[in-house]
Amino acid sequence: MLTTKGKRFKTEVKTHIVRHHQSVLRSMSKDVSYEILFVLHDEHDRIFTKTEKAKSRYKKYDVSNRVKLLEDAVCEALGYDDCQNFTVSVAKRVTTENPSVTVWLFPQGEPNGPVGLFLERGGR
Repeated sequence: MLTTKGKRFKTEVKTHIVRHHQSVLRSMSKDVSYEILFVLHDEHDRIFTKTEKAKSRYKKYDVSNRVKLLEDAVCEALGYDDCQNFTVSVAKRVTTENPSVTVWLFPQGEPNGPVGLFLERGGR
């Protein structure tokens, strides 16, 4: 069950995609499997702690907890089922700009997709 804040965020993501990514909307297919990469950009102080008493220098900022909400919003906005996502990856990056999320969506097996780049570098 989503909180009010979670519902608002999901609606904002879907609205942004529909307004600004019409070419992607038109290119989606129900017969294609996809690889999706989420990159969460956030401020240093939201990812790292400043206190020396902390057990770790990292704050509770679990990117994996955010994936399902983002995946659902993207899939609903683009009109495809998340069962078509064969690879789902997530990363967090420190930014000095506004916090944001970048979404990369590739047909599975695309050489420049996350898995293609991994295999190109010798991954198994």
